[in-house]
Amino acid sequence: MATIGYSAILLTFVVSLWAVLGFVIAHSRGYKELSESALRAVQAAAALVTLASLSLIYLLLKRDFSVDYVFRYTSTALPPLYAFSAFWAGQEGSLLLWLWLLSILTLLASLNLGREDEAVQDYALAALAGIEAFFALVLALVSNPFAFSLRFHSEGLGLNPLLENFSMVIHPPTVFIGYAGLAIPFAYALAYLLAGKPLEDWIKKVRPWAIVAWAFLGAGIIIGGWWAYIELGWGGYWAWDPVENSSLIPWLTATAFLHSAVVAERRHYLKGWSFLLITLTFLLCLFATFVTRSGIIKSVHAFAQSPLGFYFVAFIAIWALLTGFVAFKNRGSFASKKVESALLSRDTAFYYLNWLFFGEALVLLLGILFPTFSSTFQGQEASIDVSFYHQTFMPLAAITVLLLGLCVSLGWGTTSAKALRRALIPVGSALLGIVVPIALGERSLFPILSWGTVGFAAAGVIQELARGVREFIRKRRLIPRPYGGYLVHAGIVLLALGVIGSSFYKAETLVSLKPGETAEIGNYVLKYVNFQHQSLPTKERFLAQVEVYKDSRFLGQIRPEKNFHFNVEQWVSEIGLRSTPAEDLYLIFIDLDEDGTASFQIQVNPMVFWIWVGGGLMVLGAVLALWPEGGKEWKS
Repeated sequence: MATIGYSAILLTFVVSLWAVLGFVIAHSRGYKELSESALRAVQAAAALVTLASLSLIYLLLKRDFSVDYVFRYTSTALPPLYAFSAFWAGQEGSLLLWLWLLSILTLLASLNLGREDEAVQDYALAALAGIEAFFALVLALVSNPFAFSLRFHSEGLGLNPLLENFSMVIHPPTVFIGYAGLAIPFAYALAYLLAGKPLEDWIKKVRPWAIVAWAFLGAGIIIGGWWAYIELGWGGYWAWDPVENSSLIPWLTATAFLHSAVVAERRHYLKGWSFLLITLTFLLCLFATFVTRSGIIKSVHAFAQSPLGFYFVAFIAIWALLTGFVAFKNRGSFASKKVESALLSRDTAFYYLNWLFFGEALVLLLGILFPTFSSTFQGQEASIDVSFYHQTFMPLAAITVLLLGLCVSLGWGTTSAKALRRALIPVGSALLGIVVPIALGERSLFPILSWGTVGFAAAGVIQELARGVREFIRKRRLIPRPYGGYLVHAGIVLLALGVIGSSFYKAETLVSLKPGETAEIGNYVLKYVNFQHQSLPTKERFLAQVEVYKDSRFLGQIRPEKNFHFNVEQWVSEIGLRSTPAEDLYLIFIDLDEDGTASFQIQVNPMVFWIWVGGGLMVLGAVLALWPEGGKEWKS
């Protein structure tokens, strides 16, 4: 199967390259038969990558340790679910997953977008086939998942214990669907320019693709935060790590693109801005892959350094230069008729939102690259700590949330006096959000301003959602497309609420307890009962039994673990968690003495629950945003 899989990758490179040449030559020379041949090559590439992927899955599930990738990421003791997820546990497999998803989405695009304009279709599929050819090339030359081991192995090394979590099954594929999906609108943007077609048509055609890809990438980021929260045992969900940041950057620029696309579709300007944003988004998806897989950028999530990084840098540069040249040559396509918009209008608010999203992405990008640039040009590496992001990114994010709450109340072009009067409600909510924390004893400036910002945004979004519900009841029509966007804004407000609560009001303590002793934190009393020890084939397991009381009421038992895993020869903690909408009780098993004395880190993390709810609401909003404009009559 390894030989079949590798041969399929080689053939993928060949047929993808043929597709690129076939589409370009067919359009320039008018050979329709050649275009049909290139289209069949795209379909063949999808079949070949599927064959290669299924071959790797078979080898992983069979535990064929003659293949080096299988040896490094599986073992006979690994459950089948995690043996399957080992597909994307390493560099080689994750690149194959990227290619597999891209080939499937390219195939769907070739079927779904139709052949009504052959020039656009040919150019777009040529671009997508070119991306596929690149991934097939690096898999064949640099990062081969089917390479054989140099010696015989009767057992594999197994998966890193931190990856033995259900989030491992869903987080990487979700993120990669987002990356691959964002290549589709980019390819069609380039194709419309090359074919000399109106960019407004491109925006309408690819908008569903962009929304779906944006939703998958956002969901993947939220799932990744949840995974870090419950698995890494440090009490947080976001560490401003380069790999974390690199996935957030294209999500931010994609968010800016979706706002810009709405203006371009409704008001017929910001076309050039939309093209720039989707181009940057695609390039930043490649950059995020580069950050994780090159090893050049230091991160707890990154793979070891490899020559793969130079391939990605060259590929990103080629696409940037090619796209820049095409945009310059066809700069007339970006011309827009002058449109007057008042300062207090939705299109003006969207314009400034775009700059805010762009600024946030730029801050994260600088934070990732600065240590590497410092090491290259100064000979010593300068570190970027969390305070840098708190002082730069967080103020921009606060202004963004404020503007999100305002823009939903504004009209297109100008805003009526009635709409401005409605905006007084969010202002009153903002004042309430400032006064109440002060009355409760809050004296720090940033928490006070944060509550005021969330209060303003929440009132604005709730107000518009309430109008939508009233319209739904009165006109008996399904919720129209704009209310999907309002739900997304509501999700962001809830997410901001969770970030504020967990950032400013977190309580923690470190205790050592003998069996029967108790510790207090906030309104909680924790009683350490005892521990259990198990010797398992893969690890030594130590499980603490801790009873939880609140206001003298027994709530249940939490069982954090500390395990020694033989395959990595390391101790790994499994946290104990009791989660409610108000707060999370978070317990980390730090150490265990021979006499049974256990050390625990205890945290109370307020409102973390709303981060996950907000993320889910954003995905739901994206689904509603795909609803056809105007809606349909609702029948009971």
